[in-house]
Amino acid sequence: MHVKSRWFAELLFNKSSLPSEETMLEEILNKRESMRHRYVTSPRHTIQEDWVHYMDELASQIGARPRILKYFFSDNELFRALLGPCVPYQFRLEGPHKWSGARQAILESRRRVMYPLNERCTSFSKKGSSTFLFVFFFFFVLAIAYVLSGQ
Repeated sequence: MHVKSRWFAELLFNKSSLPSEETMLEEILNKRESMRHRYVTSPRHTIQEDWVHYMDELASQIGARPRILKYFFSDNELFRALLGPCVPYQFRLEGPHKWSGARQAILESRRRVMYPLNERCTSFSKKGSSTFLFVFFFFFVLAIAYVLSGQ
């Protein structure tokens, strides 16, 4: 969504321009044909787009598409991270209104995804288990008293 906003801002401030109407119509027809071959023909599958390809297309129009090979020579750690899953931060590395924190956000993205998946409760605390035992014992005694009082 952020790349779309940046693209629109560049258009509003005349830093980029739309292609001719003929070019846009031709591109629409090409995309429809491509989608017809890729997706099932049904009312639900009419406007789908591959997110990475779409973001690359928009980012390249405003000069914000990251040149991954450039980072092979200058920042090997970032280069390896860019070869992983595509994250929105990578479109903030270059171009207008680039973000100085984008590199760090990309490097931390895997940790932020994996952290909640690794944290699991492995044991009960002493307080929690004693409370559970007390409640269980209370209801057990209550059930026995009920059974004995019914005889």
